[in-house]
Amino acid sequence: MDTKKPKTYNLRKSVWTEINKRALADNRKDSDWLDLFLSDKLCTGASVTKALISEPKKKSVKFIPPLSYEVAQYCHERNNKVDPQSFIDHYEANGWMRGKTKIKDWKACVRTWEQKSNGKTTNNYDGAI
Repeated sequence: MDTKKPKTYNLRKSVWTEINKRALADNRKDSDWLDLFLSDKLCTGASVTKALISEPKKKSVKFIPPLSYEVAQYCHERNNKVDPQSFIDHYEANGWMRGKTKIKDWKACVRTWEQKSNGKTTNNYDGAI
């Protein structure tokens, strides 16, 4: 018996949602509407663009500078001697940049400060919140 494999398409979720709506409205299968959708696009000369075929890229999350108590809490969790206010003052003055690169993860910067301090207390900070 020769069974034909169904065609598989990697379409955006919005396209699948629209196809499912139309298929439910007409009591048809999704695959029927998919074939109609694609053949309609191809017959009219409109190309099936990448926007229809693949999911759009996720937008990057915008960096939000931490508050003083958040840095203090993180330093307390890590049991380090980094002064949270010095940390915040330093990066506020530099526009939350490390060199020419914007900071994406402030916790990574705290860990770097922790490694550089090697247990030395900065501005007599004792690690208390």
